[in-house]
Amino acid sequence: MSASTTDTEELATFVRNALLRHTVASTVTIEHTTTNISGTQVLDRASLGPKTLGALQDALQSRTTCPPLSDGYLQAPAVARRLGIRTGTLAKWRRLGTGPNGWVRMNRTSVIYPIAEVEAFIGKRKKETTVADPYTKFQESCSGLEVESTN
Repeated sequence: MSASTTDTEELATFVRNALLRHTVASTVTIEHTTTNISGTQVLDRASLGPKTLGALQDALQSRTTCPPLSDGYLQAPAVARRLGIRTGTLAKWRRLGTGPNGWVRMNRTSVIYPIAEVEAFIGKRKKETTVADPYTKFQESCSGLEVESTN
């Protein structure tokens, strides 16, 4: 992926798309050309590795797209982060009816969840994934269903 632009909106869109597509091996190189006082063009270059890209993505999401709503609701990206899953997984759970209840579609691209329902779902999920004793864990793993304690 590459882009050459002077338009701020195009650049912002490019960066958002790059952050959505980054993997553990991704590197993004940013080049910026300026003209100094003597009229000579100067090229500045910076490379961002996978860890920096991940930190940048987290910072951008927490600052701009996922603030908790004041009336007891959270936006879907904030819910996904709280559950430790991707937003696509959360969307799939909505379609299957297996995720937190009570979600509301605000518009074509925005979904919110009641905080109480998210907390209830997390509590229910913790109870379901906690195995009572090692014998039960052994039996379940022998039957092809592997269950590991989250504790």
